[in-house]
Amino acid sequence: MTRRSTGWTDAQKGDVRNYQPGMVVEFHQNAKGFKRGEKTVVGRDDDGLYLQRTDGSRTRMPLDQANRFDVYRTREIGIAKGDRIRITKNGEARVEGQTKGTKVNNGDIYTVEGFTKDGDFQLEKGRVLPRDWGHMQMGYVDTSYASQGKTTDRVFISDGNESLPATNQQQWYVSASRGREQAKVYVDSKKETRNAIARTGERLSAVELTGTKLRENWRARVYKSLANNRVSRFLKDRAEAISDYWNKRQGALRLCLKGSKAGRLERILERGEEDKAFTKERQHTAQAFTLHVESKDGRRSEGFAWAHYLGYRWEDNGDSEKLILIFGDRAVEIEGHNLGPLVDEIRECKLNSIREMPTARQMLLRNANPDGEPIISAIRSYPDVEEMLKDIKGEDDHDKAGYARRVQR
Repeated sequence: MTRRSTGWTDAQKGDVRNYQPGMVVEFHQNAKGFKRGEKTVVGRDDDGLYLQRTDGSRTRMPLDQANRFDVYRTREIGIAKGDRIRITKNGEARVEGQTKGTKVNNGDIYTVEGFTKDGDFQLEKGRVLPRDWGHMQMGYVDTSYASQGKTTDRVFISDGNESLPATNQQQWYVSASRGREQAKVYVDSKKETRNAIARTGERLSAVELTGTKLRENWRARVYKSLANNRVSRFLKDRAEAISDYWNKRQGALRLCLKGSKAGRLERILERGEEDKAFTKERQHTAQAFTLHVESKDGRRSEGFAWAHYLGYRWEDNGDSEKLILIFGDRAVEIEGHNLGPLVDEIRECKLNSIREMPTARQMLLRNANPDGEPIISAIRSYPDVEEMLKDIKGEDDHDKAGYARRVQR
């Protein structure tokens, strides 16, 4: 006696009108009065439906627990020694007296090698299948879906008119590719079968089926808006302005100034006014990097933010070189020899620290400096422009204000 699932939903299993005597109810979960794996047969009397157990006892149908059992229709088939059977349900088939049963999977095919004295099936490799297992069919015919992954020398394909609704390109490829040497096809109508094979088996979504055009999600709309709005144009303009500025300054970064200290300072301040526009452009993307300045004894250290950087001047007086950096209203004056590498680091925005060099080290590098290392003999910083004016100009407090006004003019 074989079983075939009805495929009913819980609602259908809860409707008494769907049941017929002889159906099998198998519990896949524990229920009130029933254990998992227990099999019963449906019967009907004057009081309604009942379930009959293997020991002959009867109990009422637990329709309120329809989610805990499955319903099967039964059919008798004749099985003899040498027949091939196909398992239709996963599980562990255990005969009476066995502590460990035979694990079987849906789709497995076995050859019947004989029967026990109790009527149980003796399968290949010593497996035993109980006579009341029921979840099996003859193993000579298989569906296209169940045959995936299987291969044989010759395959016979039956595709009648009743199978045409399930026929498509993907299903036909699976069926025809099962045979290594030969595939024979049997159909009711060649024309209708060709038309069915031309269909694709890909499932369409509801949107594809109705042809509805979906609106772009919010993320895609935001990205598209950013590509066209003022923010992207602003950032692009700022990048081009910074690039043009540095290109124009390539030939004017290293200058040798002549004249008095006051004249040089005046030109520095004028240049600083010109650089303010660049500083405003640069502040949109500049990071808070700092130039660290240290004395030779290590007792004095200062920091100058590159975000306030306005410009620099470098000059060579013959005996020594001088490099002046302007940071807003502060200034750093570096004296020494071979200061060109420092200028290169300023150009590339890589200068992050400078330190006065001990006298002995200076003398050693003055005699031999194969690596071209900058020799920094003195570093002076000026908290504001007024003190810088006083130090370079050498004027007293009374004349300082007048000189500052002339410089401003």
